[in-house]
Amino acid sequence: MADYDIIIKAQDKTGNTLNKVDKNLKKIEKSSGGVTKALGLAGGALAAIGAGQILKGIVNQYTAFEKYRTVLAVYTGSQAAANKELDRLKILAKSLPQDLSDLTEGFVLFKSRGIDTSSKALTAFSNIATANGKSMTQLGEAVADALTGEFERMKEFGIKVAKENDKFVADIGNGQSIIANSSQDLVNKLQALGEVGGKFGKAAEENNKTLNQSFSNLSGSIFSTSVVIGEKLRPEMKKAIDQLTEWIDKNDELAAKIGVGLGD
Repeated sequence: MADYDIIIKAQDKTGNTLNKVDKNLKKIEKSSGGVTKALGLAGGALAAIGAGQILKGIVNQYTAFEKYRTVLAVYTGSQAAANKELDRLKILAKSLPQDLSDLTEGFVLFKSRGIDTSSKALTAFSNIATANGKSMTQLGEAVADALTGEFERMKEFGIKVAKENDKFVADIGNGQSIIANSSQDLVNKLQALGEVGGKFGKAAEENNKTLNQSFSNLSGSIFSTSVVIGEKLRPEMKKAIDQLTEWIDKNDELAAKIGVGLGD
């Protein structure tokens, strides 16, 4: 994403600098094989990328969506399955405090460790994270550690785990504890804390009444709209970016000449 920031900043630095560029382009026009025309096309691509903060936001969110889709395809086995899961997560995110990004990161962490990623399970994990002021990603990392016998991060969620006589004993506060036969069994039982009737079972429901949830829903709607727009813009934007990249790669010498002029 840093490249977009550079492009936008570059557009703002007009005036004398652009005048110098123009003068140097004219000087080497004849020897460059029509570079002005080439730069004109490049400028069009730059304009398409950095037309403003709104477009930048759409690009950022769409590229994030592409990343989620790619990662999910790895863990679900196919792009079709990934798309189906992503659609499910988008809908689920509208009812939970976590946004799609956090929910997807959590999904990947759970899925890669063989943990239940059904909507019921993710809602339970959301309740645990929300009740403790943590993200789904943080909970996913803590649970991943717990599966390897590392329980330090579970303390961030008010859960202290100790091993006693080949059993895992989790102190969940208020004099309550959970006893499990294995780390996997422990994770399953901890999940129940976020289900209906569990210690954290109503956290997401309570959050629905807050302004925070309203902003989360708004963010989700903006994200979905950005994806729709991004899907339409993607072919032309990718073509423009690829052409610009190819032109830059082939014109290092020309770029050096322009740079010399800027230093005059």
